[in-house]
Amino acid sequence: VDSSQGLRSKNNPEATKGEPRYSEGPLYSVMCERWGLRGTVLAALLVPVHISRSSINNAMCNSIQMKMYYELVFVVFQMECQNYIRVLLVNKTEVMTCGTNAFQPLCTTREVGNMSRVLERVNGVARCPYDPRHNSTAVVTESGELYAATVIDFSGRDPVIYRSLGHLPPLRTAQYNSKWLNEPHFISAYDIGLFTFFFLRENAVEHDCGKTVYSRVARVCKNDIGGRFLLEDTWTTFMKARLNCSRSGEIPFYYNELQSTFYLPEQDLIYGIFTTNVNSIAASAVCAFNLSAITQAFNGPFRSQENPRSTWLPTPNPIHNFQCGTISERGPNEGLTERSLQDAQRLYLMNDVVQPETTDPLVMQDDVRFSSLVVDIVQVIPFNLSSHGPHKMTWRAAFGPRTLTLTHVH
Repeated sequence: VDSSQGLRSKNNPEATKGEPRYSEGPLYSVMCERWGLRGTVLAALLVPVHISRSSINNAMCNSIQMKMYYELVFVVFQMECQNYIRVLLVNKTEVMTCGTNAFQPLCTTREVGNMSRVLERVNGVARCPYDPRHNSTAVVTESGELYAATVIDFSGRDPVIYRSLGHLPPLRTAQYNSKWLNEPHFISAYDIGLFTFFFLRENAVEHDCGKTVYSRVARVCKNDIGGRFLLEDTWTTFMKARLNCSRSGEIPFYYNELQSTFYLPEQDLIYGIFTTNVNSIAASAVCAFNLSAITQAFNGPFRSQENPRSTWLPTPNPIHNFQCGTISERGPNEGLTERSLQDAQRLYLMNDVVQPETTDPLVMQDDVRFSSLVVDIVQVIPFNLSSHGPHKMTWRAAFGPRTLTLTHVH
């Protein structure tokens, strides 16, 4: 692998040392673990092993617009003024890539068998960040809608969960509202059933004493069409809940910062890597969450505050078993009432915390910070030669230049 593209190689193992780690979606290339490929897309055929490489023209910082950006941010490093691929989504026939394109985000669609052929180019704003240092993730549903979690402005002060493309209207999270999203770092996104789920970490707005980071799972209904008068062009089904990954004890030890996730649909499990804060002692853990536990938290009470100076308190959930509605034949907003929109505007943070499958994390390691993981299932045949033995979970957790392989019998 060419280390000049910002990737590690045998000749340059420190190519990404010190650079921030970025989030990944379910199909994010393992070779894009740090900065993402710069102006390049690699396609790997596993059997037989073959790697083809397609170049994506770099857009350099030589336009009048970029000169204005220089004045706004004082210094823009030439290294960042490239086309870093931050979104990579693949189906059977097409590959969609979105890159920073020298702070002018651009998305392209290409043929799987001919990566050099561009089928379509679209604006990448709200689908990909301007700056490669900003975290983002995205997923495309079967119906063709693109759900992206990224920042929508050059300064990175307007984080958004945004839907575009497809046949449904574009929707976003509330703009400049830190209660919805508070300096988030987006990790991953999954299309599961009637919902699109997003995993992230953010500054905890409900934490009353000092500043701390919580890991979250957020979700929206895929058939949400926005509000009428209230919450126009905005999600009406956005909810988020805290994820708990902690070492048990009289005073639990919390791993608050989610770094990576992996969805195992065979068992409805979401595996996550959690670490301590960067200014704390280094420690990492792996926790697994069942989708039923996530649903249970979303069916519970909300947490809200009456005014900015009041305490966050539990608030009854007006719809205990929430289900995504259907678009009425009489109109897309027919089922929305003023009261339901007012509730959606203020009730989005869940009171209950999503608890993991086990009391303690599946893996705990001190003096190390895991960055990403993958999970696989291997059938185990016990000594009685039965073909229905337990399943051995094998996952790999990466930290720095090393990879740790772990197993767990489920």
